[in-house]
Amino acid sequence: MNSQFFAGGLGILEGDKFYEMAKMNREYTVLTLLYKDGYVEYDENLNPKSQNNLKEHMKELLIPEEELEFQMGSLGKVIIRPYSLRKGKAKVVFFSAESPERVVKATERLYIEDSPDDFTIKYCTLAKASYIYITQRVEDVERIDLQESLASLVSLLLPKELLVKTRLIIHTPGPWGHPYIDSHYIIDFLGVNLEGNNMITKLSGDRVSKILTVSKKHYDITLRVFPEYKEKLGYATNAVNLDRWSYPGMEDVKDEKSLIKLHQKAKRELIALLKMHKRVREDSMIIAWTRRITLYKRPYFVERLINEIEDKDLLFVTGGKAHPKDGIGLDQMRKFKELAERRDNVIFLKNYDIVRAKLVLSGSDLLLFTPFSGWEASGTSFMKAGINGIPTVASRDGSTVEMIRHGENGWLFGRDLREFINIFTETEKVSKIDEDDFKEFKDVFLNAVDNSFR
Repeated sequence: MNSQFFAGGLGILEGDKFYEMAKMNREYTVLTLLYKDGYVEYDENLNPKSQNNLKEHMKELLIPEEELEFQMGSLGKVIIRPYSLRKGKAKVVFFSAESPERVVKATERLYIEDSPDDFTIKYCTLAKASYIYITQRVEDVERIDLQESLASLVSLLLPKELLVKTRLIIHTPGPWGHPYIDSHYIIDFLGVNLEGNNMITKLSGDRVSKILTVSKKHYDITLRVFPEYKEKLGYATNAVNLDRWSYPGMEDVKDEKSLIKLHQKAKRELIALLKMHKRVREDSMIIAWTRRITLYKRPYFVERLINEIEDKDLLFVTGGKAHPKDGIGLDQMRKFKELAERRDNVIFLKNYDIVRAKLVLSGSDLLLFTPFSGWEASGTSFMKAGINGIPTVASRDGSTVEMIRHGENGWLFGRDLREFINIFTETEKVSKIDEDDFKEFKDVFLNAVDNSFR
């Protein structure tokens, strides 16, 4: 069983869907766990800590519903309190574990577990609570979408009449998106008889009626990984909610002059945030690389770029969090921190969040998007920047090859790889690709700087 499951913007993406459905006045229900301690934050020395401050916000925003009770084998009776957030006809239901303590402890934090047992307890609890809620409290189910493998264990419990309405949405091409679970957990916690160490994606994929990937390229790669699902497999490219990510007034922009004027306003707001970190020149061109910090997103590309470019008119903003068990990501956070301490024109936002993302993705002048080709399922940061008039220098990965027209609404670099290359084991091949990609990246970046408005 793989307990090292790291993920980034899926929750943000689902939030966008929720807001869009609410705007359309559609009946829409999101089911998820209530992570009372949130995810992770980092102190000044980059030591991780829980987001305990979330608990008070939950009490203010969420409406309690009637408790759920069910049995989970050796764990005994589990009590779940659903809390809902409503907007129009759409709602999000957060399952809060109330007892036993073993389940409460396992479900406290998002993507962080102390043991393999916690990993399985967490997602089997989500499966059982979702099954009970769907079958007892949701009327006239039109469709069930299981977002990512870990949310798909409920497919083991759903009756056939609901499975024909159920789709699995795969959000990751890499191996971390297809973890395994030992059958003894499934037998104990869910009461379903299985044998062996099972890939969760396969367990669900064999049962659902349809499997969707989140970009055309992701579809091509997934078809190579799971050729047995050719008849079930399709794709629906990710998108973002305009109201959530557009800078206020963007809907009224009519021409280049009004766009530049509005961008300058957004940029001043971003500069106000950046001044909380160090003195900055307000006439600098702001270059942003901000996202989850992990190896496949190639944060070392922007680190190398900064080290090789001495242009003081460029202000580089890096930011993001690494999973606290991702040693490579944590090391890169330290490198970004040291770079910001050494260079006047570099700022590192160690606790990058939605509030900061809205400022960066509306107030920067140029966004950098650098994942290793074949590892990014879609990506949405360049979309959020794009709707605010900010172009992106992007590797040919995810949905950039569908949405970016080189030299028109952004710039592309690097290979468009459609086979999956393991960046952790095929290091010699990866190093050669990286070196070639970086040379083109730097050339394209310098051209973008010369052709972007500031």
